[in-house]
Amino acid sequence: GKEGSGKEGSGKEGSGKQATSWFQMRSIWAYEPGDEVFITYGHETSAELLASYGFFPTPNAGDFVRIYTDVQDVLDDDRYVTAGDVHGAMTREGVMWSALAVAAPLAVRPGGIAHAAHLLGCLRVMHSSEAALTKLRDCDVPHIGHSTFVWVGEDPCGLWGPAKCEQVVSRKTACETGGESSVAVAERRAKENPADPERNAVDTAALGQAAARCVELLAEFPTSLEEDLVLLAELAQERERKDDEDEEKDENDSQYAVAVSYRVSVKRMLVDFVTECAAVGIPPSEW
Repeated sequence: GKEGSGKEGSGKEGSGKQATSWFQMRSIWAYEPGDEVFITYGHETSAELLASYGFFPTPNAGDFVRIYTDVQDVLDDDRYVTAGDVHGAMTREGVMWSALAVAAPLAVRPGGIAHAAHLLGCLRVMHSSEAALTKLRDCDVPHIGHSTFVWVGEDPCGLWGPAKCEQVVSRKTACETGGESSVAVAERRAKENPADPERNAVDTAALGQAAARCVELLAEFPTSLEEDLVLLAELAQERERKDDEDEEKDENDSQYAVAVSYRVSVKRMLVDFVTECAAVGIPPSEW
């Protein structure tokens, strides 16, 4: 839409007339009387748009689902990391907090694995040995719009580089993975790329942990994605049979449908991430 600035005010329409409200917008483009004027809602998440304006677009490129609250939340979730490495844990903590984008959301986003690069970059640190940490750098990643932890040298994004993720459709599907464990997947990937097996093992562990967190978040909902889709279909059918005289019920049903639609959009991002991990042979990690 076209951007401008606006302000609210009040004024008088002649002597003795009741005050009227007005809204003034200024645009850098010229308009003719009767032209439609557009404004931008900004690059907001669906939750922010829903709370502020009562709607959200589908799809919404600005949306995301937090997998971890912040860096400390990631550090505290050490269920998938080898226990007993106290010095290594302290080193990883220092590296993590030094991130240039330390406040960026640790989230999955529309677009799948490649667009969750910051979440995965931080999990990459969590699963790196002290030797592997020396092979990481905090560098700008254009397709996510800010910096995160990438590998030094060629193929810095590793297993979740955009080029690799575009090939997912030609990889194995979830049912074809044969239930491989994360360890087995790491060993297989090390054989596929013997040049640096540790990089593959670290990236596999990071993806497996992120997928496991998605599964945990999905389990916290009272309904499944499939159940919500059925519910939306039933609500749509009910709207077709609605009684136009019951406006209050129609409004309540409409608001309920929007709420369920939002819940579906969140679940889709989580399910799509887990599905894409499975498609490249990486199941959710176990602890």
